[in-house]
Amino acid sequence: DELYSSAQLHRLTGIGDGAAPATRSEWRARVPMHPDDRDRTQRAVDDHVAGLTPRLSVEYRIVDPKTRDVRWIDTRGQCFRDADGQPDRVAGSTFDITERKRAEEALRESEERYQLAVAGSNEGMWDWDMRRQTFFFSARAQELLGLDPGESMRPCQEWWSLFRHHPDDE
Repeated sequence: DELYSSAQLHRLTGIGDGAAPATRSEWRARVPMHPDDRDRTQRAVDDHVAGLTPRLSVEYRIVDPKTRDVRWIDTRGQCFRDADGQPDRVAGSTFDITERKRAEEALRESEERYQLAVAGSNEGMWDWDMRRQTFFFSARAQELLGLDPGESMRPCQEWWSLFRHHPDDE
């Protein structure tokens, strides 16, 4: 259960610049990990050491005990085994991914707002992605075109096959 951890890891995980934890158990006890992430993170480590996953990859939150600020951490590692296949050591890297997580959350919120705006509009909305050759038609746009509302994003050719045009408009 011996542990080597760098000063940078201590800063990233909120342990600080004090004495380095000597064991993995001590490290886990000192890291101010979000309570909802503790079991999942431990399971990821245990599964990897047991040989159930080819690599360790786990994202979790650190909560600053003083400010309550939350940072996101990504830890990746590899278990190395002895000649008998028994776990010998785990080595890896840890990164602060807070900015990426904030950007993902902002995008998710933006998409939710967009979906609410589209759903609340009486207008039919559409978008043609020329690179991917796909169309987005909102449920209201589909209704206005005489279609039963279904999947909003489809290949162009599929949409064209669904439209009923007056022969003069072909």
